[in-house]
Amino acid sequence: MGNLVCDSVVGYLKDRNISVDFTMMNGGGIRFGLPKGDKKEHILTALPYKNNIYVVKIDGKTLLELFDAVAKVPQGSGSFMQASLVVSHAILYEKDEKKWQTFKS
Repeated sequence: MGNLVCDSVVGYLKDRNISVDFTMMNGGGIRFGLPKGDKKEHILTALPYKNNIYVVKIDGKTLLELFDAVAKVPQGSGSFMQASLVVSHAILYEKDEKKWQTFKS
């Protein structure tokens, strides 16, 4: 669901000639999945908050720092990052060294 929402934001921005590499959001903004059908109420139930879209430009070092911070958020928590499918990021936890290492692909 998070990928769908983020991909939709990419499409929304591109339709308005706003160039972005990817989008991301916290998972806590998504409350339910979407059942079959196309009722507006389903979308409003799944995404009940009036959110804003911010387009920012950041350098690669800051992006990796962001992904390193995101890697420490437990999957399933409301602050777990959802991202558009155009971006992928592998996270490796080195148990012996007790550290996170991230790899952007």
